[in-house]
Formats: sequence, structure tokens, C-alpha cells
Amino acid sequence: MTRPEVSKSERTQTHRVSVITAARNCANTIAAAIESVIGQDHPNIQHIVIDGASTDGSQNVIGRYQANIDYYISEPDQGIADAWNKALDVVEGDYVLFVNGDDILPRTFISQALKTKDAGNKTIIYGDTIFFDDELTAPVTFEAQFNPQKVIYGFGFMHTSCVFPASAFSSFRFSLSNSIAVDTEHLIWCMKNGYEFKKGQAVNFMRRGGVSDQNWKTAAHQYLQLLHENELIDSKQRRRLSLLIPVRSWNKKLGVTQFIRLCKTQAYYLAVFLFNALLRISPFFMKRILFRLMRFSVSRDATIQGGIRVFGPGRLTVGPGSMINRGVLLDNRKKITIGRNVNIAHDCRIYTLGHDVNNPAFAPKGGQVFLDDYCVLFAACMIMPNVRVGRGAVILPGAVVTRDVPPFEIHGGNPAVKIGDRDVEPLYSPARRYWFAN
Repeated sequence: MTRPEVSKSERTQTHRVSVITAARNCANTIAAAIESVIGQDHPNIQHIVIDGASTDGSQNVIGRYQANIDYYISEPDQGIADAWNKALDVVEGDYVLFVNGDDILPRTFISQALKTKDAGNKTIIYGDTIFFDDELTAPVTFEAQFNPQKVIYGFGFMHTSCVFPASAFSSFRFSLSNSIAVDTEHLIWCMKNGYEFKKGQAVNFMRRGGVSDQNWKTAAHQYLQLLHENELIDSKQRRRLSLLIPVRSWNKKLGVTQFIRLCKTQAYYLAVFLFNALLRISPFFMKRILFRLMRFSVSRDATIQGGIRVFGPGRLTVGPGSMINRGVLLDNRKKITIGRNVNIAHDCRIYTLGHDVNNPAFAPKGGQVFLDDYCVLFAACMIMPNVRVGRGAVILPGAVVTRDVPPFEIHGGNPAVKIGDRDVEPLYSPARRYWFAN
């Protein structure tokens, strides 16, 4: 595999990104790591590979890709911190990221991450991480979220999911005294020097069973030591948190947290199932109580028939005079805002979330849906995420709406296109209460 040809104008018009790969004895995985860098759709990359004098034939594998590697050395070192420091001395990019010798970058990782960059060059972009095994199976997504108030328990994201501005290394080098928690030292330094941590769109892949997984307890103690040295915790907190490390170790082995999370998820969906079942058989006065329990904002002058389905509490607003007929699905995982005097016919589907088919984790993708005043959705039509149906617009039966519909236009088909215009100034309320229309 060779790096795609890139014109000089493309290189000059895009940020140069330095990718650092430190490796030792990973002959079985280093090819996939290098190929994932070569295959990036970002056109301006400097790839730096530092091999720690591997003895398993890694150099032979790396040599096959040397035409696509901008800087490569293989020599004894003092661990990953030493290897990273050697790489930082030759970095040329505006941004820096790390790819371990057993990890993989999705093709769009760099281009997606840079969409979140800021003009002030003080933002560290992080993302979710997908963990996988040696056979590239059994993926588990770690949903990253940084919370400075909870940093004593971890930063909430993986160091290899980050894209750093080069300024984050202009006066920083990794300490050789930390054998495992080397990334923590850098993240703390960035936090103390005014860098913002911001979640981006990119997702990276990490193989299970790396150094930090194999030496989890040592890594945890080094993490607490670094927090203490940087005055983020005092001695008493450090001792207390140290006592929890064996408990956390057993938790990881037994999967207690995962089991609790699974139970909470199942309980949530059971509650939603029960709500939908009760809504189907409840009289109108009882529905009002259910709406309040689910934190919906439904006008007293609106009518919602039985037999609808929702996806969870909150994130649903229905204005006065509106009518939602039976069989309607309201995917309110993102907010659905229904205006005044809106008519939604039987078996319509309103979605706010789907999946990104170009995302390696098949990640959720979507946004809010707005149905403005007096719009009409005829039977079995489908409204997709991030769509606004304008005032007085009409969606014909069975249509699939994938983009905004301007006011008073009539749309139909799959995907829906303009069929005509609605030449009327509406003045009506479709809300009707049919007691047994379930």
C-alpha cells in the first residue's frame, strides 16, 4: 500500500499533521497500523516511526512501507516515553497524534478530528475509542467524555484518540520515570497550561491487551502519584484512592460495572415499554398524567390518540390544536417540536437518530425535528433526522423526507421532492378526540 499522490497546492492549503508511532516487537500488528496512516484521506501527513530495537522481525515489516514513512529509526530506548520524545524532536506538523504499533486509525480520523480545531490553537480534540481483540472482532465502544471535576478517576478519554496542537509539545517532553502512565503526565500539563479539551467527531481503534491493560494496577498507582505531584489531590485523598485500586481491579475482572450498566439499560427500556403499553389503553385524562410523568410538553388543546410509540422521556413538545393519530412513531431520542394545529396521520414515522454508515463504530447520527404550524403529514410518511417541515407544508402519503421542506410546499416520493404549492392561508384545528380510536 502506498500513500496517495497529493498535489503541492493540497499540501499547502491543509494543516500538516505529524503522526507518531512508537513500536517494539509488534510484527503481527504494525503493518495494519502503518497502512491505516497511509490510507488517511487527509492529504498532508508526516509519519514518524520509532522502533525500540525489536527482535521479532518488526523492522522487516516496517521496511516494506519505508517509502511512505517520513522518519524512521530502530534503536534501543528506555521505553515509550523515550521513543515519543525522539519523535517529538523531529515533528514538523501543526498538529500531533499518536498511533500505537497495535492500533488502527479509521480512514477519516484526521479529517474528522480537525473539523473541531479552533483558531486559537489551544484546543485538544478527543473522541470515542473502539476496543477490539486480535481477530478484529468483539468491538466495544468507549464513549469519551471529559469532566474536569472527575479527573481524579480519569480523564474520560484515551490519549490515542486525541489530536494535539503542536504547541502542546513546544516546551514539554515526557518523563522517563513513568513507565506506563506517561500520557497522564502530558494531559495534566496541558490542563494546567490552559488547554481546552473538546470532543470531536473522530473515533479511533485500540487493541485490547496493551501495556496499560497488562499492568493496570501499576498504571493506576502512577496515575495517583502524578495527580499528587501536581497538587490535584492531597496525601489523604491519594491514600484513600489507593485503597480502592484492588476493588477496581476485581471490578474489571468480574465485570460488575458492566453488569450494573446492563441492568440500568434494560430497566430503562422496560419503563418505556410499559409507558407505550399504558398509553395505548388509557383514556384521555389518564394520558395527561402519563405525559407529565414522561416530562412531555403537550398542550391541553392537542390530541394524541392511543397506539403511538415514543423512545423515552422528555424531548417532545406538542402545540395546541395539533393531532397525532394512532400508529405514529415518535423517535424522541433528540427533540421533536410539533407546532400549532399540525396534523399527523396514521402510521407516520418521525426519526431524530439513525446511524452513520461511514463511521467504523456505526455511530448514532441525527438531530432535532421541527414540524411548524399547520403542516400536514399524510399517512405512513417518514420524516428523517435534522429536518424542518415549514408552516403549512404538506407531505404526501408514504413520502420519505430527508431535507427541509419550505412553507406551503407539497412534497412527495422517496426521497421526497416538490410536487406543487399549497395556495391557502390555513385557519383550522385538526384535533379531534375519538375515544376508541386505538
